[in-house]
Amino acid sequence: MIDVLAAAVLVPFACAALALALPARAARWCAVIGSAAVLGIGAITLADFARRPGADFRFVTTASWSESFGASWTFGVDGFAAAMLALSGLIALVATIQAWSEERRPRAYHALVMALVGAINGVFVALDLL
Repeated sequence: MIDVLAAAVLVPFACAALALALPARAARWCAVIGSAAVLGIGAITLADFARRPGADFRFVTTASWSESFGASWTFGVDGFAAAMLALSGLIALVATIQAWSEERRPRAYHALVMALVGAINGVFVALDLL
């Protein structure tokens, strides 16, 4: 099962792959849905800090991705990362809606925006990758 912060990273990458495979109109909707999902996840994490203020990491998840090398990843957010996660979702949603009438390669545009959002979110939530 994918936790909340892993979804904030993986959903935009999945939407990027779908945007390349789908027709232009569907790619636009896929980008809107992916951006809205990231905005929702960011709002959830930010609301948790608004309800219970503190300087600790929240939504911390650790998973092993290579047993033979002993490598694992750890995701978590502090107050700043939660705000940046919500902001990246908002900016992606605005960028997607603003470019709705983009006629020159809309699938590539929306795929690249979603890939960028996924990478940025990975930077915001990664606590440890090895």
